[in-house]
Amino acid sequence: MRELLVLAFCSAISEEVFFRGDLQREVGIVAASAVFGLLHPLGIAYVVWATSVGAGLGVLFVATGSLVAPAAAHGIYNLLALVYLRRRSNRQDGLL
Repeated sequence: MRELLVLAFCSAISEEVFFRGDLQREVGIVAASAVFGLLHPLGIAYVVWATSVGAGLGVLFVATGSLVAPAAAHGIYNLLALVYLRRRSNRQDGLL
């Protein structure tokens, strides 16, 4: 579980520093969110989802004036997704 926590939060922090802390300040929420979505190409639906989430994280950054809230939200999302994927993988391994 420690590995999942480290992966979830380190990736969230690094992505938020780049996308919200740097890119959004340069190009705005819409463009930064679009790039965020396009760099999560797990299918068109997921690109749209990631773009929407990126916009929400961007708004959270603007509303709070800090990267803490969007990084925490992003990290929690990542953690939940990783836990889900691990459990799903373990279930599939048991079926073989």
